[in-house]
Amino acid sequence: MFFRITQAWRVVTNLRRSAVSPSDQDVTCALDGTHVSGLSTLIHMSALRPLVICGPSGSGKSTLLKKLLKDFGDYFALSVSHTTRKPRPGEVNGKDYHFISRDEMEQAIEAGEFIEYTEFSGNLYGTSKKSVRDVQEQGRICILDIEIEGVKNIKNTDLNPRYIFIKPPSMKALEERLRGRGTETEESLHRRLARASEEIAYGENQGNFDLLLVNDNLKSAYNRLRDYLIKGNILTTLLSLGLLVALFAVPDNGKNQHVRLAILVGFAFTTGLGMGPLLDIVVSVDPSIISTAFLATCAVFTCFSLSALYTDHCRWIYIGGTLMSILSIMSLFSLVNLFIGSFFLFQTNLYLGVALFCGFVLYDTQLIIEKRKRGERDYIRHSVDLFLDFISIFRRLLIILTQKSQRNGTKKSENDSDDEEKKH
Repeated sequence: MFFRITQAWRVVTNLRRSAVSPSDQDVTCALDGTHVSGLSTLIHMSALRPLVICGPSGSGKSTLLKKLLKDFGDYFALSVSHTTRKPRPGEVNGKDYHFISRDEMEQAIEAGEFIEYTEFSGNLYGTSKKSVRDVQEQGRICILDIEIEGVKNIKNTDLNPRYIFIKPPSMKALEERLRGRGTETEESLHRRLARASEEIAYGENQGNFDLLLVNDNLKSAYNRLRDYLIKGNILTTLLSLGLLVALFAVPDNGKNQHVRLAILVGFAFTTGLGMGPLLDIVVSVDPSIISTAFLATCAVFTCFSLSALYTDHCRWIYIGGTLMSILSIMSLFSLVNLFIGSFFLFQTNLYLGVALFCGFVLYDTQLIIEKRKRGERDYIRHSVDLFLDFISIFRRLLIILTQKSQRNGTKKSENDSDDEEKKH
């Protein structure tokens, strides 16, 4: 009974980690050397990538964002853009915009401090790299509310965000909304409508945006936006849990091996889907990391499995209790880290986790051997144990290698910048 409880705890722990996708957030924060807040991983299921929101004035974009930030303010935050225009009544510097002079902004653009920038009505608007980092340091997904020109500029960077375009139901509806504000002259109204027509044409062009959201009804549009951001990985995780429960529920009586094998394949497939966001981030940094991490995991897994096979009889079985205790402590620290967002705790959990699951490979391998000697031949149950060990090691190696690659890239960029300055 104790064995079944501990095994179930291990499985749930692994699935919980997949459910909230901490690794996705961990990698993204690591890319910028920022602190990790596990709390935000609840929503970061679809990869903790920045979120670019675009849409014409009057599309309802701001209203949707305000509701999203109200409901999920712990997980999302707007980047504060820079502008050279004068503050409007009620606007606060550093909250609504960073208001700076044109000379200051042009110098910052020349120095490469901006991800994107554009000019509208004689004023410069832009998103600085620091503004994105400031949000990520809070452990949140950074939302960039920008114009079409900014979207085009970002597509030429390595930011790798998700793109969402908010579209009004029709040009007539858009005109009615703009007139309803009572803030537009006929000239400015026609100018905004002409600009909106161009923006919508770009937004409707296939491949420019990941999601085209028609805001014909605020409630339904918000529900679609929310579901797009959080639904996918939650459903995948629930499906994984359901398949796992089914696997444990279907008895091993020798007559239903094909059914249990199909459930195992489904469980492995949905678990792999849960790693999709992490792999997406890794690919954006260096695709070769995936093959390197996979080969390294295979090598580690093989070495520890052989060690368990050829070592003294039952030597590693007795470390099961110790391993479970360490896993419980790590889970407790992960829970604490949801609130304090310590990068040190995350790194400790990351590297200790590699060693821990190497220990589980030793333990599970010898336990399987011992159980087979006693007549238990449920190879499907055994496969689940080893599969979770493999995935846990692979996931952590992906993060570690991605961190290292990003640090090397940052150092190279700094060295290149220094060389350029010396030349000038």
